[in-house]
Amino acid sequence: MLAHLFSLFSLLDTLCWGYVAFALVLALGGYLTIQSRFFQLRALPHLFREVASGCRTASASRGAHPLKIFFTSCDLAGIVTALQLGGPGALFWVWCTVLIGSLMKYAEVYLGIKHRVRSESGGYDGGPMFFLRRAYKSAWVPRIVALLLCIYGVEIYQFAVVTDAITSSWGWSQPAVLLGLLLLALYSGGRGIAPVAKICSSLLPLSLLLYLGLALYVIGHHLPEIPAKLLEVLKAAFSGKAAVGGALGSSFVYAIQQGVSRGAYSSDIGIGYESIVQSESQVEEPERQARLTLLGSLIHCCIYSVTLFLVLVTGVYQLPGLSGSQLVQAALATRLPGVDLWMPLLLFLLGYTTLTAYLFVGMKCARCLHAKWGGPIYLVYAALALPLFSLVGQTQALLVMSLAGSLLLMINLVGIFRLRSELSFKLPGEVAIPIQSLT
Repeated sequence: MLAHLFSLFSLLDTLCWGYVAFALVLALGGYLTIQSRFFQLRALPHLFREVASGCRTASASRGAHPLKIFFTSCDLAGIVTALQLGGPGALFWVWCTVLIGSLMKYAEVYLGIKHRVRSESGGYDGGPMFFLRRAYKSAWVPRIVALLLCIYGVEIYQFAVVTDAITSSWGWSQPAVLLGLLLLALYSGGRGIAPVAKICSSLLPLSLLLYLGLALYVIGHHLPEIPAKLLEVLKAAFSGKAAVGGALGSSFVYAIQQGVSRGAYSSDIGIGYESIVQSESQVEEPERQARLTLLGSLIHCCIYSVTLFLVLVTGVYQLPGLSGSQLVQAALATRLPGVDLWMPLLLFLLGYTTLTAYLFVGMKCARCLHAKWGGPIYLVYAALALPLFSLVGQTQALLVMSLAGSLLLMINLVGIFRLRSELSFKLPGEVAIPIQSLT
């Protein structure tokens, strides 16, 4: 029964990402890129200066510091499956998705802040549940999105990655790891934006810097191979090449599906999670917080490119039977000793911050569905789903997250297109660039 259900999910996931979502990402991303005169590139110098200054804001009694909610999640293991399943060509489509998708994330955050409302907890409520009311002029579409985000907010894949890494590498008891991580995530994720932002901004940057240093060290031993690997990526992007034997990764459509879906999922493009989190910012001007997401997209692109090249140049992506996190660990182990001892700790730090932030988003969405019972019901669902999918397996967990993400992306991107006239792309001192109608 479960096998048939996941086979259906896999078929729907391929159809959604390989055809509909792919077309929407390219069409809307390309449209916004042209209309804004490549705003995602023009804004970068200003963004580096703003971040260096600490994003100074006026004293505010409501919301969180813009830089603290800038660091909320990072998915190393999920992005690797794009290469593992879609072959080297999927890397090209990851780049395309993150480049043009960054403006869609900008649009999500801009609209989320523009249409947000003050919450009783002293922060803000914003995101697609609020701006989609205006886009679709309907109450049921935002409720469907809130329900899908409740499913998406229980990050079953990251939970499975962390528990698998700890139990397999350290030999700890699986029930004990499941229970400990579950209680830790539920406690942190239900405390509000300020504790969540503090946890993420404290743990994530240092963890990522450590990982990048180690990954670049391994890649540095394969520098002569980089040009050939880049050429292989470009050729495979339009011809298709199997990653692990058979015909699965040889399809051109499948390479696109894996590249677009993993790029969008790992960078939260068009899905709505980022819009909800960033709407908690103290910043009053929507474009100011939205610009930060462009820098976030660039950082994600660099991290994911390093990860994908790490797995590509070491050749471990061709090893059958390994999960995404195991591939990263195997790649690092080619040059670094004792990886099985410290890699689970790194995955825990990255996974824990993601779990916490996603649970916070899911909780807000659940309360949008029902103010009194939404939160408690959501916590019960999370307490059941997280350990259950950890036992089922990483592949199935990632499939559920990917399918939910594709449905969210399709609804959100159509809504953003409908509200395109409300968007503003400008830097300080510039006149806003109007988004023209296609008619």
